[in-house]
Amino acid sequence: MPKKTLAKCSFCGKDQTQIEKLIVATEQIPVVSICNECVVICNRILAQKPDK
Repeated sequence: MPKKTLAKCSFCGKDQTQIEKLIVATEQIPVVSICNECVVICNRILAQKPDK
């Protein structure tokens, strides 16, 4: 019987057993996903004021 592959975050590489939530965009090829921890990091980056 084939081994089931766990979904992973495309950004940090953690699999679905290591995180709370995983958002998966299945309509894109290749399939991409982002975990809740990476979303927090992205939100912090977006909230920063740009350097001038």
